[in-house]
Amino acid sequence: MKGHESDYNRPRRPNPDTISYLRSLPLDVEVATEEVNAFLAKEQDLAQEFPSGFAAALAALEEVRNEIASLAGDEQAAEVLESLVHITAPFSEYAACTWLKATKGYAMFLARHRYGSHLLQTILQQIGRISQIDLAKHDDAPPLSDLAQESLIDLLIGFHSELAEDAADLAVHICGSHVLRSLICVFGGVEELKVNGNPFRRGKLKKKKKDTDDSLKQRDTRLVFFRAPRINCLDPRISQALDEMTSALTGDCVLPPGDLQSFACQGSGALLSVLLRVLTYRNCSREEWSDKFKEWEERSMLDHHLGKIRPEPSFERESPAHLLAKRLLCWEPANKHQWVPDVIYGLAGDPSGSRSLETLLLISPAEFYAGILEAGDFLTAQTLQEYAQHHVSHFIVENLLATAHTKEQASVLIGNLLPLVTNGVILDSNAKLRSVLWRMIEASARFDVCQQTILDAITKGFSTLQNVQSLRVQECVEVLIEARKPQRDGERLILNVAGARCIHFLLKFEPKLCKQIIGGIVELPLDVLELICKDGLGSRCLIDGLLEGPIHDKVFATGLSRLASKLSSRWVALAVDRIGHHVVRKLCHALKDEKSQEDLMNELAKGKKRLSGVSMGRNILDKCMVLDFEMKGIIEWRRQLKKKSGKGDWLNEMGRADTCPPKKTKAAEGDESHKKKKIRKSMGTDDIVAAISLK
Repeated sequence: MKGHESDYNRPRRPNPDTISYLRSLPLDVEVATEEVNAFLAKEQDLAQEFPSGFAAALAALEEVRNEIASLAGDEQAAEVLESLVHITAPFSEYAACTWLKATKGYAMFLARHRYGSHLLQTILQQIGRISQIDLAKHDDAPPLSDLAQESLIDLLIGFHSELAEDAADLAVHICGSHVLRSLICVFGGVEELKVNGNPFRRGKLKKKKKDTDDSLKQRDTRLVFFRAPRINCLDPRISQALDEMTSALTGDCVLPPGDLQSFACQGSGALLSVLLRVLTYRNCSREEWSDKFKEWEERSMLDHHLGKIRPEPSFERESPAHLLAKRLLCWEPANKHQWVPDVIYGLAGDPSGSRSLETLLLISPAEFYAGILEAGDFLTAQTLQEYAQHHVSHFIVENLLATAHTKEQASVLIGNLLPLVTNGVILDSNAKLRSVLWRMIEASARFDVCQQTILDAITKGFSTLQNVQSLRVQECVEVLIEARKPQRDGERLILNVAGARCIHFLLKFEPKLCKQIIGGIVELPLDVLELICKDGLGSRCLIDGLLEGPIHDKVFATGLSRLASKLSSRWVALAVDRIGHHVVRKLCHALKDEKSQEDLMNELAKGKKRLSGVSMGRNILDKCMVLDFEMKGIIEWRRQLKKKSGKGDWLNEMGRADTCPPKKTKAAEGDESHKKKKIRKSMGTDDIVAAISLK
């Protein structure tokens, strides 16, 4: 009988004395890691001492190496063992092999154990981070007992062999599925990066007996390539092991709907999502996509409030990922895909299965993506609206809007959903479907389609909800964001997240359509507008949406001037705020109305004593050159501000390229060329633009 405890080895009970020994160890993962990194950076320095934290952890590993499987079943001991893994495995292949060897014969038991599974996950995650230098074999390292052990790949293949037979049972186990995910990531040369909240849980959360810190909740999961993995994912043995695991979990051929689809909906959607990504990543260019992921991560530090989806590589035709996608959807051209609509319908409505379907939409190439749209009947208004109103499948509709490949696809999807906006179904905050509107607006801005019709539908929808004849677009802004002021000290402004993102992407529409949106922002009550400037979500979505628009356009330039006037007398308070000072700095550079800009600087100059008292204020004094404004006057200040921001440099370079001769010669002070150069230096950016336009 597969999956029963009688089928695999069970370690003996842990020794209480060993548990007491582990608990007495003074381990600090961060300090030990810093010591090792400092040692590796100055390894050639003979006076550099061997890291004591690593030495102590390695000595402890040698002491308990024969009891690790037993200790992993104890909560407190397993926690200490995980710390030892974090300290030793990344800096020593010998240590990583020791950890894997200690689980040999007990992998199946530990994978199903509440605490042992966490230890296995930690070991597997650290295997991909092993450095090229093995500190355990350093001359100053503690003495080791078994240097002639099996290679890392052999141990990893042996670990895989223990789990492969019962992989299907482990995949639906609450602990075993996490171990399989970590093993698959190691085979693919990637690691799972988790940030804030659980992306694989949908619907209402059960109340936990034990309170947890909200900052530890996982909201998103991403795969990133290991920097210099010791395990080559293209090694024939590793590739074969991954293919065997894929076959054990999903089969080898397309079958009618059955076990695989049930498997995806029984809590294993996260595992299938990881497997689809790993198979896709294995065949893509690691260098190219590593650079893209790094660039996106840097940008997402500023844009995480906007909810943008990270770009992913697409699988190739007839690749393992493509074949898995076909098996998941029962994609069989011979029977004209008769099972695909029902499979998609079932996956889309399941909290776990919908994750697999979302991943599939994200990594599908254009041809397969279009096939899913057609086979799933997503291009029909009635079907799409039914999906959009479901409490789970509306996530699929949002994903479709965010991943549309062509302008035609986006136009059809938006057009089919507009009736739900007009009748107020997805605008009603109680229905919690406003995120569909956000994705509609985002797609509309990206492909430049249906912009006016979306604005008209929003005004009609809110008019229907509030039982009034008609609402202006300006009034819809306040209803969309649903700003609630804090009631007590220490609380912050509460905004409707999807509504705030709607406003941001509405400001990406054509400038003439943004006039009323900008008016709605500026017409907000002064206290609410100030709180928005001090709020991370509000300032990034509303204020930055205005500041990052085409500020040379009359609509946006006028809107910025109105914003500056509305917040007059509040700029110093904003300039000393952790978030608000970013708004002040950006507005100072973006304002085109000279009077508004001068009023802003006069207010900052009067409050320079308060500004100099905090780091944010000193940053404003520096970036906005407040002291130069006081000492040199407004005209010279504007010239220096343009020069500092770099906005006028490229125009100056263009002017020089047109007038300078091919060979650079130093002009005498009385020459004509010297006079022209002197005139160009005294000209501002606006003067150069005017000169170029006259040519």
